[in-house]
Amino acid sequence: MRTLGSKMKSIVFIRYFSMISLAFFITHYLSYRKLPFSDGYEFPLQSFAIVLIFGLFICELNAFIYRRLKDSYLGSMSLRQIILRQFALSAAGTAIMFSVLFIGINVLLIGRTFHPPSFFLYILMCIGIALFEDVLITAKDFYSMYQKSREKNFKHKGEVNKILVEHGEKTLEFEAGELAYLRSKNGVVTILDQNLKEYTTNFGSLSEIEEQLPSTEFFKINRQYYINRKVIKSIKKDNNRKLKVLLEKPYQGNESSEGLNVSRYKSVLFKRWYLSPELPPKAHK
Repeated sequence: MRTLGSKMKSIVFIRYFSMISLAFFITHYLSYRKLPFSDGYEFPLQSFAIVLIFGLFICELNAFIYRRLKDSYLGSMSLRQIILRQFALSAAGTAIMFSVLFIGINVLLIGRTFHPPSFFLYILMCIGIALFEDVLITAKDFYSMYQKSREKNFKHKGEVNKILVEHGEKTLEFEAGELAYLRSKNGVVTILDQNLKEYTTNFGSLSEIEEQLPSTEFFKINRQYYINRKVIKSIKKDNNRKLKVLLEKPYQGNESSEGLNVSRYKSVLFKRWYLSPELPPKAHK
């Protein structure tokens, strides 16, 4: 399995390899106008280095602009507004950066005569490259946001309706609605289904199974219990602003006959969850 670090290294490698390839292409086709293996060919090292330096500076500037403004982009603008604003800033930044580098290296350092047609041709090419990279950067971020949004909605809507439970040497499969509650006691997790059949699982704590529980249907009222909203009969106030949950009669055991305690710090959140069945607990924060 590839790690995030290795993926990022691959992206960086591809980006810089593309810059080098593009610099090679521009140098040979637009500046030197000779290809390898042509008569009298010599590798145009100076031109290649200049084009590569220009490209690296401009692309890094472009990425810097996007990173600096990213927080103000996401969530506050439409995709069209983001792209137009990024295009405008990148074009302006690229034009300024290119002008400084072109005049500084070509005219002042090397001593070449300033040639306006070449200047404008190259500046348009650099702006085009910067804008192309803008599209890729913006698309990558929005795709990442889209994936996270899907995962978030997937969890919030309770679409994870298959719950796998290790029971001895067997793996049992339940629909979320089939379970009444899950209880953890003395390092053992047991579940009670809505047919009043109890299963002892191989789980040592509720945290090992909670990722499978749709948050619209189950709530962890304390360290010991996850309960299904379908088996809740009523909620009543207890001492010190605590709550007690009374289960429907078939699901009341010896411990739950008088009601199950809701942790005090979860009382408000639990009431909101219970009164808003379409929303998971995290949506109320």
